[in-house]
Amino acid sequence: MAGGSSSPSPASALIQVRCAGCRGVLAVAPGMTEFICPKCQMAQRLPPQLMPNPSSSTPSPPKSSAAPALPAPPQPRKRASQASQTSQAHGVDPTKIQLPCVRCQAVLNVPHGLANFRCPQCGVDLAVDLSKLQNFLTAASNGAPPASVPVPPTFLPVLPPGTPQLPQLVAVTTTVPIGLPTTEPPEEINEVAIDVERDEDEGGTVGETFTDYRPPKLSLGLPHPDPVVETSSLSAVQPPEPTYELNIMDELDQTKTLSCLQIETIVYACQRHLHHLPTGDRAGFFVGDGAGVGKGRTIAGLIWENWQQGRHKAVWVSVGSDLKYDARRDLDDVGAKCVQVHPLNKLPYSKLDSKAIGIKNGVIFVTYSSLIASSERGRSRLQQLVQWCGHEFDGLIVFDECHKAKNLIPDAGSQPTRTGKAVLEIQEKLPEARVAYCSATGASEPRNLGYMVRLGLWGDGTSFQDFPQFLGALEKGGVGALELVAMDMKARGMYVCRTLSYKGADFDTVEAPLEERMTNMYGKAAEFWADLRLELLSAGEISGEEKGVSNQIWRLYWSSHQRFFRHMCMSAKVPAVVKLAKEALAENKCVVIGLQSTGEARTEEAVTKYGVEMEDFVSGPRELLLKLVEENYPLPPKPDTFQQGEEKVTEIQRKRHSAQDVSFKGRVRKVAKMEDVSDDDSGDYSPCKFFWGSLDYSLSCQPCSKPFIAY
Repeated sequence: MAGGSSSPSPASALIQVRCAGCRGVLAVAPGMTEFICPKCQMAQRLPPQLMPNPSSSTPSPPKSSAAPALPAPPQPRKRASQASQTSQAHGVDPTKIQLPCVRCQAVLNVPHGLANFRCPQCGVDLAVDLSKLQNFLTAASNGAPPASVPVPPTFLPVLPPGTPQLPQLVAVTTTVPIGLPTTEPPEEINEVAIDVERDEDEGGTVGETFTDYRPPKLSLGLPHPDPVVETSSLSAVQPPEPTYELNIMDELDQTKTLSCLQIETIVYACQRHLHHLPTGDRAGFFVGDGAGVGKGRTIAGLIWENWQQGRHKAVWVSVGSDLKYDARRDLDDVGAKCVQVHPLNKLPYSKLDSKAIGIKNGVIFVTYSSLIASSERGRSRLQQLVQWCGHEFDGLIVFDECHKAKNLIPDAGSQPTRTGKAVLEIQEKLPEARVAYCSATGASEPRNLGYMVRLGLWGDGTSFQDFPQFLGALEKGGVGALELVAMDMKARGMYVCRTLSYKGADFDTVEAPLEERMTNMYGKAAEFWADLRLELLSAGEISGEEKGVSNQIWRLYWSSHQRFFRHMCMSAKVPAVVKLAKEALAENKCVVIGLQSTGEARTEEAVTKYGVEMEDFVSGPRELLLKLVEENYPLPPKPDTFQQGEEKVTEIQRKRHSAQDVSFKGRVRKVAKMEDVSDDDSGDYSPCKFFWGSLDYSLSCQPCSKPFIAY
C-alpha cells in the first residue's frame, strides 16, 4: 500500500492527525481514510470520529479544538473543509487485523494472537475482548460484505484488580470496512545463521576441523620446518607426562637433525615400550602422522635410540625394496652411520647369523611380500627372521605403511590375507619385541585395526573380550566411536597423529587441451573396442558358450574397457602437466605429481612375459587389452600339436614386444605369422595372420575368417 501524502489545497482544507507510530503530526487530505506515514512507513486509518459520513459525499465538519498545543493523552485536531480529494488512499497492512483503540479511537494494525499491548498513540494498556473477536472472525469468514461486517472487538483498558470495567468501553455501534489477511507473513531471516556462513566463507574460526599443533609438554629440538596441524578432537586431549630421557638427545642438540615433533614421537614411543599389556606382551606404539611430518626419520631415530640402549638388532618392514635406500639415508641423517641395513630379499634362506651370511646385528629390511615368501624346501622368510631375532628378542620391529596388513579381518565372505596373518604371527612369536606401527591411513575403518594387537584395545584387562566384540562396538558407534578411540589412545600415550597444514594453499582446476594426435588415437580406440565387442558376440555364438561363462566374459570386457580409457585419459594430461611443471620449476617451486595409477602391475606382467631386457616402454593400455583378448577370447579346445610350430608363443611374444617398429605411440602395426602344422587340412585351424598393435588392432583369420588367438 502506498501512502497518499500529496500537495494539499489551502491549509484550511487539511485534516491534522497524529501518527500512531512516530507520533508526528500529519496533514491528511479530505476524503482520505487510509494512509502511510512518510516518516515511519506505518500503515494507518483515520479514527472513527473523522471518518466521512457514508450518506453524503461531503463530510460534515465537526468542531475542532482551537488549542494550538496537543494535550496528553493527545487528541487529533480536526479541521472541516469542502476541498476535493487530491490523492487516492490504498489498503492497510494485510498481514494484521485492524482494531480501534478504546480511548483515542485510532485504528491499529494488531498481529494475530497478540492479546495485551499498549496503544502507541495514547499510551493506554489494552486487552483484546476475545468473545467479540470470535464473532468478528466468524462473520468475516462467512463472506459477508465489508460494510456489513461488525466492528472488531474493541480493546479493553487493563485496570487494577477489583476495578469494574467501564460499560461504555464495550458498546460499539458503528461499522468499519475491514478485510481478513489473505497472504502469509513473510519468512523471518536468521541473521545469526547468515553471519556464521559469512565467517566460514571468509575463512573464519567458526567450525575449525584442524588446529595448529605444538608439543604440549616437551620443548626439545627445533620447530618443524612446515606448519603442522592436528584434528580438533585430538587437540582437546592432553598426552601423559613424558618421563623417558633420550640417550641421543645431546647428539641431536648438536646435529639438529630432528624437529620437536619427531623427538616427541620418539620419547612417547620409548616410554610406551617400557610397559607390558595384561597378556604379558610388550606394549606397542602407533605413529599416524601424515606425509611430510617425517615418519622415516622418526623410525631412524627410534632405531638409533635402541642401538644406544644396547639393542643392536632391528626389523624394518616396508612396502618396497627400493625404500631400503631411503632407510639408509634416514639413518645417516640421524647419525647412525654405523648401523648396517641388510635387504632380506637379497639373502639366501639359510640362517642369517651363520658363517655363510654372517649378519650378527643391524637392521633387516624386509618387504611385506618377502615376509610371506618361502623357498622350494618350505623354509619361509618369517621363520628366518624369528630365528635371527631369538625368542627373547626385545629390539624394535617397525611395520612401516602397516595398512598393507589391514585385511587380517576381512569383510564377510572373504578370507584373511597372508600378509595380515604373517604380521600377526611375528608379533605372537616375539612377545618382548618393541613394536611400532606407522601409517597415515592405518585406521580408516575399524576392522583395519585387527593386526594392532600390541595397542591393548581388546583382550585381557579391557572392556572387550576379543577383537570381534571391539569391532562390533565401533561399527555401532560409527566415526564418532573411532574418534573416541583415537582420543583415548593419545591420552594413554600410545598414539600421535599430525599432518601438514594446508593453510594458504590454493587449488585450481586446469583444463588440459587435447592434441590432434590424442584425439585421433581416442577415436580409433573407441572404434576398435566397438569392433571387439561385435567379435566377442559372434565368437560366443560360434563356440556356444554357457550363459555363466558368457556373463563372466562381458564383466571382464567392460572392466577392461573402463581401465583402458582411464589410462588413456591420464596419458592425455601428460603434456599439460609437463608444461605446468616446467613453469613451476622456473619459479623455484617444488613440483609433486600424484598418479591415479602407476601401471606397476602391467609392467611386472610384461617383465615376466617378455624378460627384463626390453627396448621400449611398457604400454599399460596395450598390455591390458592383450591380456583380455588372450585370456578370455572364446576358442575351441587347443590341439596338442599346436606347440610344435616353428616358434613357441613365448618367443613370439618376446619378439612382438621388442621389435623396433613397435612403439608406445601405437602407430605401427606388427604382423606375427603363425601357421598350423597339423597334417589334417580339414581341421579348424588354417594359415592365419594375427595383426596387432598398441592401439590399432585387427583380429582376423584369413582366408577362413574364423576367430583366432595365439595361446
